[in-house]
Amino acid sequence: MGEKRTRRILLHPQPEEEWLRTPRVRRDRPFAEIIAASDRTRRELRKAEREEEKDRQRRDREHLEALAAPVEELSEAAEILAHAHLVDAGFHRRKGEYRRARGER
Repeated sequence: MGEKRTRRILLHPQPEEEWLRTPRVRRDRPFAEIIAASDRTRRELRKAEREEEKDRQRRDREHLEALAAPVEELSEAAEILAHAHLVDAGFHRRKGEYRRARGER
């Protein structure tokens, strides 16, 4: 028995190797223009939705960056103050770790 194809409605016969690629619509059919317009409208709608989503994500990212800027400044200031306090207490940094300096306190 031959292989069974998945159910597809073809508007006109196609060669065997082309039926997997894309359905074909004959242009002389009266409803072909309606189908083409519907497809074009659907593509344009999806494109508009993608662009709208990109804009929304860009606005959200800019908003979050604006919120994060003061936090980053505060974090840098806190790091500088902590470093100054540790150096004053007799510590030094070695490979990223703070260690007590020898012979002090």
